[in-house]
Amino acid sequence: MTAYPWHQAQLESLISGQFQSILLVSAPGQGSDRFARQLIEFLMCATQSACGSCQSCRWLSQQSELEAGQQSHPDVIELQPEGAAWAHKIDTIRPVIEQVATTTHQGGRRIIYMPEAERLTQGAANSLLKVLEEPPAGTHFILASHLPGRLPSTILSRCRQVRLPSAPADHHWLDQWVAPSARRDKALTITTAPDWVIELSDPDSDLEARVQWREQLSAAFSGDPNIEVLVASAQKIGLLAALDDWYMHSVEQAKQLALIGHAPALAALCKFQNRLNEERQSVLAQVALNPGVVLRALNDWWVRLGQLASQPKPN
Repeated sequence: MTAYPWHQAQLESLISGQFQSILLVSAPGQGSDRFARQLIEFLMCATQSACGSCQSCRWLSQQSELEAGQQSHPDVIELQPEGAAWAHKIDTIRPVIEQVATTTHQGGRRIIYMPEAERLTQGAANSLLKVLEEPPAGTHFILASHLPGRLPSTILSRCRQVRLPSAPADHHWLDQWVAPSARRDKALTITTAPDWVIELSDPDSDLEARVQWREQLSAAFSGDPNIEVLVASAQKIGLLAALDDWYMHSVEQAKQLALIGHAPALAALCKFQNRLNEERQSVLAQVALNPGVVLRALNDWWVRLGQLASQPKPN
């Protein structure tokens, strides 16, 4: 998997392997997973060039074919959140700590990759502290998070933070990944995050339903809500996708409010985003929810936010 061109400087600074523990920080959909996987390819390649033909590269190329939780490379450990709480738990971390103390399969490097690191439980985070600070020679920890503020300070202080910039606003980069088309243009009306634009540009994606959902969100924020249509639109794409799109739309609104300096509306919108994240975590944790009730409650809040944002900002 290839990292985006605007991340090349960060990639080149790391492929020598002169680091122990890093935390990749990026906005959602901005290529942190692509970046991490290409970095792993360079670090584990026999020639450190991601050649694609050595044993290590062949192992890594098989990862996408495996089910969640399976590992294609014996010296690369990928830790995904799991369980009802969708978290990185201490019971998963302890075996990894024991494994990094053993010799590697190929006698070289070992990498532990942890996306969504903010989902570490307190116990799991505490168990990682010593090995993050002093990993065995040749062992590298790559953590990634869109919400680094939720990580314990003890984890943050032990990791070198690598901030990945968001995609350029001019969209010229897109041609390398997705051919120009009406579908691509429509995907850009939903999001400018490159991971999601590429996903939505796929003919098999639920693009039309996502566009309809976004239109309902915009109408509600502008003071023209239709709750029945909004709920029906969300149900077409599923509650999780609806919450993700809602969050993206709220980020766009927050940028506009920040530009005009509307502090009260911006503060209220940040609280709303926290609520969206809480509801998203409940969905991931497979908590029994009534989507209609959730969506109606969020919509009421969203409409009030739109009303607040439409008022003149205080002097």
